[in-house]
This record gives sequence, C-alpha cells and structure tokens, in this order.
Amino acid sequence: MSFPDPVIVDAATVVPEGEPFGRIYQTVRNVLDAYVVYFDAVGVDLPVNANGEVIAFVSDGSVAYDDPLLAIEVPALRPGRPGDLSSLPILAGTTYSIETKLHLVREVPVVDTDGAPTAEAIEEAAQALLLDWWTILQGALELTAKSMSGDPNSLQGAPYRRVMVQEIVAVGPGGGISTTGATLALEMI
Repeated sequence: MSFPDPVIVDAATVVPEGEPFGRIYQTVRNVLDAYVVYFDAVGVDLPVNANGEVIAFVSDGSVAYDDPLLAIEVPALRPGRPGDLSSLPILAGTTYSIETKLHLVREVPVVDTDGAPTAEAIEEAAQALLLDWWTILQGALELTAKSMSGDPNSLQGAPYRRVMVQEIVAVGPGGGISTTGATLALEMI
C-alpha cells in the first residue's frame, strides 16, 4: 500500500476559500499575522532570523523549544462557543470554536561556562516574559474588538467573533530558553 505524496499547504494557492480546512487554516494564520503586527505596533520585539525577518509560523503541533520563535498550533476544534461546557448535543452547522496555542520562545540567561547570570539579567528576562504575557492578553482584547467592529481590514477578513484567552503559562527556563504559552479560543462565524 502506498501513501499519496504530501501536499504543501500554501493557503493562497492550495486551500480553496470556503472549504472548512481553508477557513480554519486561514483563520489561524490571520491570528498569527495579527499578533505579529500587534507586537510591532506596541513596540515589543519578536524573534528574528539572520535577515531580520520575524520567525512566525503555523505549526503542525510539534513546536520545538530550542530556538527563539513565535508559532501557533491547533490542538482542538469544538462545537459551541469558547468555554461552553454543554452536555447537550449541538446541531451541525452551528457555532464552533477553534482552540489554538500560541508559543513565544525566547532566550533567557542561565548558568553557563562563564558562571551564573547577574540578578539584573534574570530580572530583565522576567520583565520581558511578563511583558509577553501582557501583550498576548491585550492583543486578544484588540483582536476581539476589531472582529466585532465589522471593520473588514482589521483582521484580513478573519471569520470569527471573538478571541478568548483561556490561560497564559510559562515553560522553562531550560537550556537558555523560556516559553510563553497562551491557549486562545476563537469563536467561529
């Protein structure tokens, strides 16, 4: 038995608009792109590559915490609105929500061959982590406000009503890397 060749997903050319997969992928991509713009607008730097381009991508769910990056993944698609815990059946075609996880991985000071980092360096890293948390939270509020305003330019036509932050957690530091992980739920239209 042979498997078909893998398909490289380029939302602009491969994924037809209106198809469920295309809507989900494009929505998640729009949220990631909107966060990149929001971080820039409020003056919070994101990780960049050698060419100065922000390292941001939609992940297949296996984000490696070994280099600075911004990634988003989709671990769940659920019927109902974000946060609904209804045990009642929900009719097909009604509202559903996409659970996403946003990962912002940064380098942090740790003990190395030069010794322990200074208290100032550790505090600076802690301030950056808390600023990331605050920026992700405020970004979700901004995304929700723009999606509800009806402004078609605000989120590149993303088909959702609101963004709900379910939790923001820290992972690390470990091996000179610390991660801010945010679980966001998107109520789809």
